[in-house]
Amino acid sequence: MACLGDNFEEYKQTTKTGAIAAHDLKLCPLVMRVIGMKGVWNMDARASGISANDDADADQDDIMAQAAHSQVSTMARYVRGTIGTLRKVANLRAAHRADRKPND
Repeated sequence: MACLGDNFEEYKQTTKTGAIAAHDLKLCPLVMRVIGMKGVWNMDARASGISANDDADADQDDIMAQAAHSQVSTMARYVRGTIGTLRKVANLRAAHRADRKPND
């Protein structure tokens, strides 16, 4: 469990690689809104945050740094099949079909 100071910054050493994960929670409106609530569960926040970054087309290295992952394969396990990803793939497939000639 992380303890937050007055600056709402969290620094945590990962158990697997020892990398330091740093998060400025003042930049997370939802976190700031729920800080005063009681009984908040973290459930799947890590995976949803990584998925949201992926949907926003954030650079893979930036996503990995934010999640304190040292390997792409680790980060990839956290990316959920979200609507943004599905839209990207559908648009790429449609563009590919539009470029093809009949009987290709």
